[in-house]
Amino acid sequence: MVVGPLTKELREPDWPSKLSQTLGGPVEVHYVTCPPETRRQRLADRGNPRDLAKLQDWENYIQYYEESPPVFEHVLVDGSKSR
Repeated sequence: MVVGPLTKELREPDWPSKLSQTLGGPVEVHYVTCPPETRRQRLADRGNPRDLAKLQDWENYIQYYEESPPVFEHVLVDGSKSR
């Protein structure tokens, strides 16, 4: 399992096949997304000090991590539902 924003990789059509070669097995990408306001509220609720800079400069943070689905085959997961 690989977790992260991986923003650069989402725009590389051959990233899953490269990852599959590196790992020596099949790769299935699950793309989890939620509305920016949901993400902001979850970061605030989490109360982790590493999130303070994100919350204080929210507009720049959300622009940097602008939501756009991967350019390759993936499973879309709606992360806005209750946990």
